[in-house]
Amino acid sequence: RNIARGKRKLREKSVHKRGFSNARSTCEKADFYFSEGALCFRGQTIFDWSECPLEGDHNVENVLTALALLRTVAGDEALYAEPIRETLRSFTPDKHRLECFAEKNGIRYIDDSKATNPHSVNAALRTVGGDHNVILILGGSDKAMDFSCIANDSDKIKHAIINGHAGARIEEDLKTALPYTRFETFDEAV
Repeated sequence: RNIARGKRKLREKSVHKRGFSNARSTCEKADFYFSEGALCFRGQTIFDWSECPLEGDHNVENVLTALALLRTVAGDEALYAEPIRETLRSFTPDKHRLECFAEKNGIRYIDDSKATNPHSVNAALRTVGGDHNVILILGGSDKAMDFSCIANDSDKIKHAIINGHAGARIEEDLKTALPYTRFETFDEAV
């Protein structure tokens, strides 16, 4: 109940021109929310987000959901326990999840190959993308997904490199939305 209620209220307050993508909105009517850089529960700060190594609004949402589940299982007091804070401070995502593996001449190279669906790609673009500054490699197995929602974040993409078995589908879904080059294999693409 608290998870759904908190999530619903956050969504209502966080809608903007491209739909829900801003978990960083104040919504004190929800049980769990993000306000002024902090994860909150019913008006009380649980954790200062600047201490967490995770990036992205999607991770704020994920942590708020995990905290709501923790409260359901262990009670309100568990939200403020030091082991929880230490876990948030020291948490590192798995390999291939927005992993910056190199930086050269001010350019960050990010591996997000675990983003295996279009909505995950959107979350990554909203986290690391700026104004038409991302060169995006898309491809892989064709799972019959609709890639057209990636166009919602085309303002962050300088150029897309499309490859793999899903290449034809991706090209069809995005051909008018952004500049791209298509290759048959990943090796050709890079």
